Amino acid sequence: DRVYLRKRPEKGLWAGFEEFPWEAPPAEASLGIPGTLIERGADMGTVRCSFTRWRVRLRTLLVPLGEREDPPLSCEGRWVGSDELLALPLSSAGGRARKKLFGLSVIPCPGRPVRAGDG
Repeated sequence: DRVYLRKRPEKGLWAGFEEFPWEAPPAEASLGIPGTLIERGADMGTVRCSFTRWRVRLRTLLVPLGEREDPPLSCEGRWVGSDELLALPLSSAGGRARKKLFGLSVIPCPGRPVRAGDG
């Protein structure tokens, strides 16, 4: 019931915000995500956003890690639970990804009662 976030640099776009780890082609290896993890990932659909002059489409994947404490990424980050995730300021794309996580009951949404059959 936790998700992994990394901290953005202190300067530049969305300075100091936290975000879901991501990578952009052709630099897929920038995070060091093993291909086997990506292959196991469940496609959660596309998140679309715009900023300045760019329109961005992000493919979102849910990658299960089992009992591992830290994901095998080359970026530093931290695990957060649902209460903290809900309270964090995120970019528009991060906010849309968070909404998907809560909407699909991947992580329980604080304040929403758990129904029979919910994860």
